[in-house]
Amino acid sequence: FTTGALWQGNTENFSAANGSLELNDSDPLITQSLLQTSVPITLGENDWRFFIDLGFSGSDNNNARVYFVADGNLQNYTASGSAGVNGYFLQFGEGGSADVIRLYRDDDGSITELGSGTTSISSSFSCRVKVTRSMEGNWSVHTDFTGGDNFALEFTATDNSIISGNSLGLGCNYTTSNFNNFLFDDFYAGNPILDLIPPHVSAVSTLSTTEADILFSEPLEIISSETLANYNLPGITIA
Repeated sequence: FTTGALWQGNTENFSAANGSLELNDSDPLITQSLLQTSVPITLGENDWRFFIDLGFSGSDNNNARVYFVADGNLQNYTASGSAGVNGYFLQFGEGGSADVIRLYRDDDGSITELGSGTTSISSSFSCRVKVTRSMEGNWSVHTDFTGGDNFALEFTATDNSIISGNSLGLGCNYTTSNFNNFLFDDFYAGNPILDLIPPHVSAVSTLSTTEADILFSEPLEIISSETLANYNLPGITIA
């Protein structure tokens, strides 16, 4: 936090003493803390990843934003609406019980929702998030709520409105009881990280004369993994 990328904003309210970026604001008069760092990027095929842990139920006053693309100073953000920048962000937490991860575009004065997930985050949660963008402007948001790298597709969106940015940042909005319930880690922004290691069979067990249980080294894509033609047992017809 102090020797790597230069973070700007309410740096006095954050700590990395435990190895993760944690909010630790003991001032009861403060209800928002912001950070950002310089990450110049041209939008093409891009990949962003980070870990987030929120120890509360989301509300209008308790939520987080992660701006993975922004073209200016996020310090104008005041807990709702636009931060006065052009960029994209993910919102975590909202009023009511329909909390899901939401993707927004910020147009320097107004925000537009581009897509939303299906997994509820209405109570405390931890999650590793992956956001990808194609050259055509197709966005995909993936999650692993175990905190690992076995990502599942949460939702997709399409938008080509913004083509560059120079900052990555986050905003924490909170009531006094949640001054230390925000944690972030493992930020990545850059070229797509390609998985070049194919899954392999870790174990096979026989369930019956017609059934076998196959354990793979990582989760598989559903359609191809359930296509019988992709399996071969010498001397046995698979049906």
